[in-house]
Amino acid sequence: MVDLCALVLHRDVLSEDFTGLVFAGFGADEMFPSLRAFEIDGVIADRLKKRQVESFDANRNELSARILPFAQKDIVDRFLDGIDAELESGLEDYLSRALAAIKQHAFDGVKGTRKAAKAAVEGQISLLSEAVLQHYREDFMPAAKGKLRKQMEDTVLFMPKP
Repeated sequence: MVDLCALVLHRDVLSEDFTGLVFAGFGADEMFPSLRAFEIDGVIADRLKKRQVESFDANRNELSARILPFAQKDIVDRFLDGIDAELESGLEDYLSRALAAIKQHAFDGVKGTRKAAKAAVEGQISLLSEAVLQHYREDFMPAAKGKLRKQMEDTVLFMPKP
């Protein structure tokens, strides 16, 4: 039983019923604010099961600001990233269907194409389609969202404290 409690405590997997705590503000001797955010999943064997999920320390050496969403992240992410997760997924789905339609109609109206040549071209179209989708997921969307988020954080950085 003790081994089971130890295993549950040390695994970085939380139940669906976890909660969060966010500590933010100025310490007694701090000139700049700090933030620590934790996810907490109860007490097991008289020990608090927790993991730190966010940390930020403002300082004089590094001019920066952060806007960190907690709880209902979707609205804050929409505001910061300039796009809703549902819309982003819809765009990816549309792009995927458009590329599939291009592949399907690539040979419409072309007569006499050999099966081997057609299969080779279809394979190339499939590879190119996957490369386009991968670029969208890994490069285009993260860069676009990062740029918008940076602009928002820069705006917050230069706002007066009040």
